[in-house]
Amino acid sequence: MQDLYLLIKPRFLGFRNQMARSDRRTRKRAFVMGGLGLVFCVGLFIISCRVLIHFQSAEVIGDLLARHLLSMIFLTFFSLLIFSHIITALSNLYISKDLDLCHSTPVALEKVFISRAVYTFMDSSWMLIIFGLPIFMAYAYVYRAGLSRTQDKRHYNALIRGDVGGPLLFVPVSAARETGRS
Repeated sequence: MQDLYLLIKPRFLGFRNQMARSDRRTRKRAFVMGGLGLVFCVGLFIISCRVLIHFQSAEVIGDLLARHLLSMIFLTFFSLLIFSHIITALSNLYISKDLDLCHSTPVALEKVFISRAVYTFMDSSWMLIIFGLPIFMAYAYVYRAGLSRTQDKRHYNALIRGDVGGPLLFVPVSAARETGRS
């Protein structure tokens, strides 16, 4: 675990140093872009709430429309995530300029591969997390989702325990073991 931390740590240190050593203009630009992103997310939340409230106002077909809209959102996000993950994985695993440095370190190949998998996950998923959050928050707000129902508690606990995402972590580990044997 210590080796994995050492392989992931340079990216966070680089970001911290970039923010600490940047001039006033660069910081101002970062805050303006962050503010624009926040305004966009709030607008996306408001638009999603209005659409879902409009769907709820339809007597018979409203909930069905909202369910199909959510299915289309999941399908779109899944497609974007797969495409983004393929492109990012190819660039992180094969085209990266620091691969020679990573492979020359006295760290097991599995740890290098897992750190690259973490980088790939972060690089390919940030957009869906940021822009998907307002949509899912709108669904939760309109349909009054909460932790009061037992079924919701089971789903939230499964997500926290890793029942859903846990098996996906074994894929990079098993692939790293296979590459280490050859």
